[in-house]
Amino acid sequence: MAKNIRIVPTSGSIYFKGDGFNIEGSLQLKVVGDTEDIQFLNGENNESILLINKSNHRISIGSPSASAKLDISSQDNEDLLLIHTPNSGIKVNNEGVLQFLEYDGIPTIVSGGFYYSASNFFIGI
Repeated sequence: MAKNIRIVPTSGSIYFKGDGFNIEGSLQLKVVGDTEDIQFLNGENNESILLINKSNHRISIGSPSASAKLDISSQDNEDLLLIHTPNSGIKVNNEGVLQFLEYDGIPTIVSGGFYYSASNFFIGI
């Protein structure tokens, strides 16, 4: 948890800093211009972590703009999206490949559902 909070009214920013009053390396919560969008920035490199676009009802993770209702972007060599439960999940890797993670057990079959288990891919019809 942040030990120090610095509010800068002229920039519309709140900085959360672990130690000291230097804002470098902090987490910045900022109101963006006249749009009143909310943005979280990495104080170390000023990169966007999260943007909430109020007027278009959009959220962007890892990008300074939201080009869809949910826009997830990464410049790193890491998985882009991972959704999982204790039994299975899906992910989108850094190349944009959608992958079904192996299901542990036998799920309830639903119409239109997919699951992957023991090198087999199942489709519920």
